[in-house]
Amino acid sequence: MHPFSAWLILRGCRTLSLRMERHCSNALKIANYLESHPKVTKVTYPGLKSHPNHELAKKQMKSFGGMIGFELESVESCYKFSDLLKLIKIGVSLGDTTSLIEYTSVMTGIDLASWEKRRMRMSDTHFRFSIGLEDPNDLINDLEQALKKI
Repeated sequence: MHPFSAWLILRGCRTLSLRMERHCSNALKIANYLESHPKVTKVTYPGLKSHPNHELAKKQMKSFGGMIGFELESVESCYKFSDLLKLIKIGVSLGDTTSLIEYTSVMTGIDLASWEKRRMRMSDTHFRFSIGLEDPNDLINDLEQALKKI
């Protein structure tokens, strides 16, 4: 490994726990917001009491991660919602320090047949949302302004 690459990895490792704390706390706040929104039909996040494996997750995990799944009412609303986001960027390479969202069925699931999507329980209205380190209120405001317009 190149010495500079090793130094970058070491530097990142030193702040990993702080970054993960922020990812997780942001994700829980945003998952609670999404779960309470009338235009969101489903939220999948192990930190929510409504998650079917919440109790197991509490036993196995220190925190619940920075990835949220959620669904909207219709395919049309999903396309519109994606276009209306301002702070949250569309991206398939999830897990960055900035928040990225993916409309699953038309991004990673685009090459799958309908029966494959059903077998994988991939809804046509599903988003994967990788929560970043931004202020969670800024992220919620971005979600809110987009959801209001669909």
